[in-house]
Amino acid sequence: MPSEVLSYPEEYDLVVHQGRGLGQLFETKARQSLDSVAVIDGDITLTYEELHLQALQISQELFKNNLQIEEPVGIILQHGWADVVAQMAIIYAGGSCAPMDPTLPDVQIEGRLDKLGARYVLVDRANMSREIHFQQINLEDYPIWTPEDAWEAEKDLPVTTSLEHRTHLIHTSGTTSEPKAVQIAARSVLQVVYHAPFEPVDSTDTVAHVNNTSFDVSLFDIWVPLLRGARIAVLSKVILLDLPAMAAAIKENAITIMATTTALLNLAASTYPRAFSQLKICFIGGEAANVAAIEKIMQQGPPQNLINAYGPTECCIFCLAHKVTSEDVQSGSVSVGKPIGRTVARICDETGAPVSDGEEGELWIGGAGVSPGYVNRPEKNESAFVYLPNEKKTQRFYRTGDRVKRRPDGQIDYVGRQDHQVKVRGYRIELEAVETAMLQTGQFSEAVALKVEAGGDAGSILVAFAVATSTKPRAMVSAIDSLRNTLPDYMVPQIELISKMPLNSHAKIDRKYLVNLYRERWASSNTLSTKQINTGSTLQQLASLWVNILGLSYLPQDPDTDFFKLGATSLQASLLISQIRKNLGADVSLLTLYDHSNLGDLASTIEKSQDRIAETVRHEENTWIEDTHIADDLAPPSGPAIDWRRDTEGRVFFTGGTGFVGAFLLADLLRTHEVHQVGCLVRAANPTIGLERIKQAMGKYGQWKERFVDKLLVLCGTLEDVYLGLGYERFHEIASWSSVIFHLGARVNYTQPYSLHRPANVIGTRNILRLACAGGRTKAVHYVSSISCFGPTGFVTGTKLITEDEPLLKHVKSLAYDHGYAQSQWVAETLLRRVMDRNFPIAIYRPGFITGHSKTGACNPDDFFSRLIHSCAEMGCYPLLPNQRKEFVPVDYVNATILHIASSASSSLGHAYHIVPPSRNSSIDMNETMDLVGIASGITIKGVPYQEWIDILAEKSPARLQPLQPMLAEKAHQGLTRWELYENMPVYDTTNTDRMLDTLEGGLEFPVLDRGLMDKYVSYLSGF
Repeated sequence: MPSEVLSYPEEYDLVVHQGRGLGQLFETKARQSLDSVAVIDGDITLTYEELHLQALQISQELFKNNLQIEEPVGIILQHGWADVVAQMAIIYAGGSCAPMDPTLPDVQIEGRLDKLGARYVLVDRANMSREIHFQQINLEDYPIWTPEDAWEAEKDLPVTTSLEHRTHLIHTSGTTSEPKAVQIAARSVLQVVYHAPFEPVDSTDTVAHVNNTSFDVSLFDIWVPLLRGARIAVLSKVILLDLPAMAAAIKENAITIMATTTALLNLAASTYPRAFSQLKICFIGGEAANVAAIEKIMQQGPPQNLINAYGPTECCIFCLAHKVTSEDVQSGSVSVGKPIGRTVARICDETGAPVSDGEEGELWIGGAGVSPGYVNRPEKNESAFVYLPNEKKTQRFYRTGDRVKRRPDGQIDYVGRQDHQVKVRGYRIELEAVETAMLQTGQFSEAVALKVEAGGDAGSILVAFAVATSTKPRAMVSAIDSLRNTLPDYMVPQIELISKMPLNSHAKIDRKYLVNLYRERWASSNTLSTKQINTGSTLQQLASLWVNILGLSYLPQDPDTDFFKLGATSLQASLLISQIRKNLGADVSLLTLYDHSNLGDLASTIEKSQDRIAETVRHEENTWIEDTHIADDLAPPSGPAIDWRRDTEGRVFFTGGTGFVGAFLLADLLRTHEVHQVGCLVRAANPTIGLERIKQAMGKYGQWKERFVDKLLVLCGTLEDVYLGLGYERFHEIASWSSVIFHLGARVNYTQPYSLHRPANVIGTRNILRLACAGGRTKAVHYVSSISCFGPTGFVTGTKLITEDEPLLKHVKSLAYDHGYAQSQWVAETLLRRVMDRNFPIAIYRPGFITGHSKTGACNPDDFFSRLIHSCAEMGCYPLLPNQRKEFVPVDYVNATILHIASSASSSLGHAYHIVPPSRNSSIDMNETMDLVGIASGITIKGVPYQEWIDILAEKSPARLQPLQPMLAEKAHQGLTRWELYENMPVYDTTNTDRMLDTLEGGLEFPVLDRGLMDKYVSYLSGF
C-alpha cells in the first residue's frame, strides 16, 4: 500500500497524479477492508463491503434511469447512516449530491432543486410524503445486497470519473446574499482527506458524523474516514445538545475525531467542559473563537488537539487551521491559522494588491479546495472567483469578504466582515443585515442599503435599492411585511426598485451613484409636491406631505399606498399629524392615522373630519376580554415546575434581551453561577446579526462582556409566530432544553393602537405559554409587566388601593383612555391569570416607571422620562401635574427583586408582585421630579399649567418629544389628556413583594430618586 512506503504528501501527490474520482477511490478502499466497520448508527452497523453493496444497488436504480454525469440528485433524509449510503450511491452513478436540510419547507426544497435541474431525490420513510414533484427513491425500500446480488449490477458501476468531477452542491447564504448552490469538486474533498490538520486520519480512527449534510463540514464527517479506511459514528442532534450524553457516546463508540461548531464548544464550556476530553482531535469553526470558553475547556478537559479551523463553503470545509495553545489563551486571541495542504492565502487591498504583514485586508484563498463556482450565477462567479491582477491566470482565488491580518509568524487573525455601519435617527444599523433580510424575502435578486440625507423634514433616511424578482404589485407589500417580521422597525428601509445595479470602474456596485440618484429623485418629487401642498386635491396635498416627511423619491398617486408600509416611523407619524393640522385644517388623531393609513382612506377621512373633533378614544373592551381567552385551550401542566437553579438545570429561555430592562437582567443572569446558558430570542435574520444586536443593546449601558458569549445561545425568531419563529423541530428542542422562562419581550409604543401591540404582546404571550408546556417538562414563566396594566383607574374608577393578586376586570373601563401598550398588558395579564387559576406556574412582576441604574446612572435615552428631561430643559418649563406619581424605580432594584423572587421556592409562583417605591415618602411626584431635573441640570425650569406647556411644546417642538406630541396633546376624557388622567393615582400594595424580600439576607435597600441620583441620570443623558 502506498501509505506504508510514502509520506502523506507523497501519497497525496500520487493519488492526484492517478486522477481517479471519489467513487473509484472508495471502491478500492472497500475491497481492501471488506469486513472492517464503515458506519455505526446506534444498533445499525455497516461494513465497508455492505456500504459498497448498498451504494451499488441504489446507484443501479439511478443508472437505469439514464442519470447523466454530474446530474444533481436531491437528498432529503433524517440524520444517520442513510446520509452515507445516499452520497456514495450518487457518486457511484456519476451524479452530484444535492443534500437538503429536511427542516426546510417543501416549497424551499422544491425551489432549490428546480433551479439545479434535479429529477430524482433520495428519501427515507420520514420524508417520502413531502409535497415535491421529483421522482423519489426510498432508501429503506432496498435491503442490503449480498455479494452474489452484486453480480446483477451494471458492470460500468461505479462510473469512472476524475478529480474534476462535481461531487456535491451545497447551498449557502453566507451573510451577504440569497442562497447559492456552491459546486464542490472531488479534488477539493481529496485535499482535506489528505491534509486534515494537523494529524491525518488513519484506519484506527473513528470520526463522529454530527453535521447536517446540507453543510459542507459534513463532507469531513463522511469522506475523510471512508477514504482513509476509518469508521464513521453517527451522533444524533439530541445527543449533541446533551453534553454528558455526548461524552458518553464518544467513549462508547471510541470516537477519536470530531468536527463541530464553536457554538457547541461554548455550550460545553458552560455546562460540561470535559465533553471533548476523550477526543484525539476536535475541530471547531463557523464563527470567531471564544477565548473564555476555550480557556475553560483547556483547564477542565481538553482534547489532545483542539483545532480552530476556517473555511467558507466555497473553499471546501477547511482551508486554514491553527492548533490552540495555552499561549493563545494567555494572549486573549486565537488565530484562524495558516493554510493547510496546498492552499494559498493572500491578503489584498481593494485593488487586489497584497498588503504588508500587520495590515488589514481581504482574505483571498487559492488552491485545490477552491470551488468551480456557483450554479447559474455567472456575474457572482466573476466577482467572487478571481485572478490576482498583473499576474498570468495560473491560479484562481476566492474572495472571502473577510477582513484579516497576518502576524509576523504567518498566523492569520480574523478581524471581521467588510460591513457597512451607519447611524440613522440615533440607531446604529448594519447595512449588511438589512440587505441580507431583503434577499431572504425572496422578492429581490439584489439589494444595496444606504444612508441618505434627503433634506426637508425627512433628514437621514435608510434607503435600499433593489432589483425585484417579480413585477406583481403585492410583491413589494409581501417583502415589507416579511422585513417587519425579521427586523426592528428602524431597520426597515425605504425601498427603491431599479432594473440593475450600477457598477463603477472597479466593477463594484457604485454606491455614490445610488445616493445621488436618490437625491435627484427626491429633489424632483419634492419640487412637484411643494406646488401641490396648497393647490391640489386633498389626496394630492396629502401625498405631497408624505414626500416631504418620508423623503420619497416619487409622488404617491395610488390611493392604496400605505403610509407605514413605506417605512414610516412613529416620529414621522407625529410629523404627519402636525402637518395635516397645519396645512389641511383637519384634527386627525394618531388612532385615526393607524386605522386609515393608506392614501385614499386618509384623504377621505381628512375631508370628513375638517372642522370636527378627532376621535382619540375607542372602547374595545369586548375585544380585549375576548382575547383573554385565547390560551384557555392549553392543557394544564402535568407536574410541578422544574427547579431551574439545580446544578443539572440552569438553562434560561429569555425574551426582551435587546430592550433596556432586558439588557440589564440578561447581564445579571449571565453573571449568575447557577445559570449555565441563556437562550435569547432576538428578532434577526441570522444568529450573527442577532448576537450583534444583543451586544449593541448591552454595550449601550456598559453591560456587555466578551465572556458572556460562551453562555449565550442566540435564537432568531419572533414572539408572534406560533413556534416563535424557530420552526416546529427547533421549538420543541428548546422546550425540552429549557429550565425556566423569563419573558420580557414586548412591543412598546405609546402612539400605536392595541391592534398593533396584540401580535407580539398578546399572541406572543400565548406562544410563550405553549413553549412552557411543550417538551415534556414544566417550566415556570416569569412575566415582566408594569403597573400601566391598570390604566388611569384612580381617575376613572375611583380606585384607591390595588392589591397584587386582585382581578383586573374591574379596571378594564379605564384602559380605553390609555395607550395600546397598556391595553395589551391588561389583556396579557388577564390571560395569564386565567391559566394561573389552572395551576400554570407563573409569576407576574409589575414595576413602576423604570429609571436608570442607581450606581452608574445608565438610562434608556429613548424612554419617555429621558425624552421629557431633555425636552423640558430645552423648553425651560415643565407641566404642573399635582398628585401624580410615576412610581420611579431604578433598573437594578427592579432586577434584583425579580431575580430574588424567581430564585425562591415554588411558593413564589401563582402571584403578582408590585415593584414600586416601598412607601409614599420614597415616591416623589412629577412636580418634585422636574424640580430635581432643573437643579441637576443647573438651569431654571419653571412649572406651568398643562395646556400652556402643550402650547409651548407645539411652538418649540423639541425633537425628543416630537413622536409623542399627539399623545400628549390629544384629549381623551373629560377634556383631559391621557397623561393628565394619571393624577390621583392609587396606592399599589406590595404585600407579596415585601414578604419575598423579607427572606433576602441583608435585605434590599431602595434607592430613592433624590438629588444625588438625578445628578447621575442627567450626567449620563448629557452624552446623548
